[in-house]
Amino acid sequence: MGYLQTFVLLSVLISFTYLERSCSAVNIESRCYGKHLNISCVFRKGLANVNQSIDCDIDMMREIKDLKVTKLTVNYYAIALNGLAQTVLLKRTLDLCFFVRNPRSDRLINTIYHYLKERSNLPLRCPMAAGNYFIRNLRLSDIPVPAFLPESDFILEEVFRSEVKHETLLEFRFHGKLVRLIEKE
Repeated sequence: MGYLQTFVLLSVLISFTYLERSCSAVNIESRCYGKHLNISCVFRKGLANVNQSIDCDIDMMREIKDLKVTKLTVNYYAIALNGLAQTVLLKRTLDLCFFVRNPRSDRLINTIYHYLKERSNLPLRCPMAAGNYFIRNLRLSDIPVPAFLPESDFILEEVFRSEVKHETLLEFRFHGKLVRLIEKE
């Protein structure tokens, strides 16, 4: 579950047209519900934004069998200059197991799927077995940023729900800033 959570977090930052922009993190929040999993993520701030990274540890306490009806909703909000108003720029809902079986079904998320496979030991099939998993060295500066996202402060919110049990399994919020990169000549 944590694999897909982080997978989608970064997938929103990828598209088909890219600009010289970079994402920097401000804060990460996660909240687990129920008895299925625990996740803890550490945001490592470097001296410069290009050195920021995220590491996550996931303890899946039970096999998650009902992922074929687990939905993930992703919301990307741009925050206005006053810091109060939020505009939803992107909202998507995915069937997680369908995507894991058919990663090419979503081009936006497929790019990050391959990025995460290199940096984690997370299960790549459904159902997901109980165990300890990790994601290491997710460098925000390595991720191409889609052209349609404006330079602004933002919140990326992800909600994992089991539709079988009608319960929320995990909520994740990533607070960040999207900036244009300027190279010195």
